[in-house]
Amino acid sequence: MNQSDGKRRYQALASYPQLRFRIEQVEQYASRLLPFIPRGLPVFQSHGVVHSLALVSNINKLIAGPGLQVSPDERFLLYLAAWLHDLGYLHPLSIYDRGMHVSLSVEMLDRDQTVINLLNASELSLLGTIIRYHDTHTDLTAIREETTSVRTPLLAALFRVADAVDLGTDRCPEEVFLLIEDGLNEHSRRHWQAHQNITGVRISYPVITIQVHDPENPFFRRRVMAHLEEDTMTANVILKRYNLAPVVLECKKEDEIR
Repeated sequence: MNQSDGKRRYQALASYPQLRFRIEQVEQYASRLLPFIPRGLPVFQSHGVVHSLALVSNINKLIAGPGLQVSPDERFLLYLAAWLHDLGYLHPLSIYDRGMHVSLSVEMLDRDQTVINLLNASELSLLGTIIRYHDTHTDLTAIREETTSVRTPLLAALFRVADAVDLGTDRCPEEVFLLIEDGLNEHSRRHWQAHQNITGVRISYPVITIQVHDPENPFFRRRVMAHLEEDTMTANVILKRYNLAPVVLECKKEDEIR
């Protein structure tokens, strides 16, 4: 990774050199692992380095919003989650059961000596909670705050949103689609087409704008927007607990955005 890019990514930790050093070490380590995530089923979008970099960017944009005063330790945990939350996809079992990747990620991190050497026991536990609850089907309200200084439910909610809004052609490139389309079943084809309707995402908390070619595209509405609405709805329950503004989703054609 370009060193100057890393400094910009983690600029908020500039006054906390130990935190920044450790997240840079995690980035370097994860960047060697993530390219080995197998493609698995054709419906899968990318879960590699580009996805993790996008999540770091999404996190920075989200927590720059009004009222979201996130401490350096909390920010560090969100960055860790961005790089480590999908490692479970490395495991062959995740190819046959995609839903297993969350628990596999936590199990793998708990025995990964490189990660253990970089994090203390409390950080590893908190990270495990954030990763475990980034899945749409988990109940964010079941999370208990494990420390007085880290708002674990809030971090899990913010991370769920940051992960959910990494959408579009960066994760389902049209060039790849054209090469593999003849081998896709109808379910997979519609998934890729849904993502190709998206031209970009703007994050200006509390508003997140999904830029699209066609807001009424049925594949996009059913496969992307419905999922995104569910993720933000569940996250908003936690944001309300902390007296923070709920995330508001907008879906607009690019020529309607000023």
